[in-house]
Amino acid sequence: MVPWHTGCVRRGRGSNQYHTNPAAGLLLSAVPLLDQTAEPDRERITCGELWDGNCPVPVGPPSWTHTRNHPTAWGRRDRIQKDDLPSQVLAGLALDRDEAIRSEVARSTDCPPDTLQQLARDKRKSVRYQTAGNPNCPPDTLGQLASEPEIVVRQAAASNPNCPPDILQRLAQDQDPVVLYWVARNPGSPPKLLRQLANLSHPDSYVRTGVASNPACPPAMLEELARDPDFRVQEEVAQNPCSPPSVLEWLSRDKHGTVRGGVAANIRCPLDILERLLGDPDNGVAEAAAENPQLPKSTLAMWHLVHGQQPPVSSW
Repeated sequence: MVPWHTGCVRRGRGSNQYHTNPAAGLLLSAVPLLDQTAEPDRERITCGELWDGNCPVPVGPPSWTHTRNHPTAWGRRDRIQKDDLPSQVLAGLALDRDEAIRSEVARSTDCPPDTLQQLARDKRKSVRYQTAGNPNCPPDTLGQLASEPEIVVRQAAASNPNCPPDILQRLAQDQDPVVLYWVARNPGSPPKLLRQLANLSHPDSYVRTGVASNPACPPAMLEELARDPDFRVQEEVAQNPCSPPSVLEWLSRDKHGTVRGGVAANIRCPLDILERLLGDPDNGVAEAAAENPQLPKSTLAMWHLVHGQQPPVSSW
């Protein structure tokens, strides 16, 4: 087998003869996508094997054409991740024989809704998973994916920030705790739904951690969750930037160092609480307070000097 980059191009499909062409490297970037039934083990030469001089050249910059026709899956995937590709190129790549390529297209925020609708019917669950998590996924398509038998696809739909409230309400009836967690964490979940998931009678506190970390969680609900018997829920409340100062004051005196550390890392933690946590007996808590951007540079420099450490350059 002749490597694609050597400039050797197969004369025709099914032929074992090659000819060397100095311009083969340029021709490789001008060949349209192959049919999707090409054998995987021939991937390194498929870019040139159909070249007969009559293939149409897609309109657009060379990088766009090369993305669609790159002879290796990793090359096409890398271009999708790095390039700002137009919708027609992504639509072509959505038909790629490689599952990883289709997954990258489904994950791209530039992927148009009609292409996502097509990818939602892909036979591979990894592609449908990425489609369900794409913010551009149309509501009706998202509703279809929310009813998937595959758990991971429903989890992705529940985590989609643009998932409509009615679909989130349906997903809140799911039996999988991870699906419920993502519904609870989704900023699009209405307060009534969050109240349902924050119920202390729920058998899995993991779901309540999702509510506690939700930036859309009402302050009154955060106050209740701050007294949750599971310290992991309290830790999420401590880190939530929407937690009221009174809640942060309460949690800053919690017996669990991870809860106090959550308060210390909160970007909206009041200055007086931060300064007190600098002297916390738990080194992890004190360091979290020292790294909080809310802390004045002069206070941070003094803390480093007291502890015998050189303050970071950015603190001077």
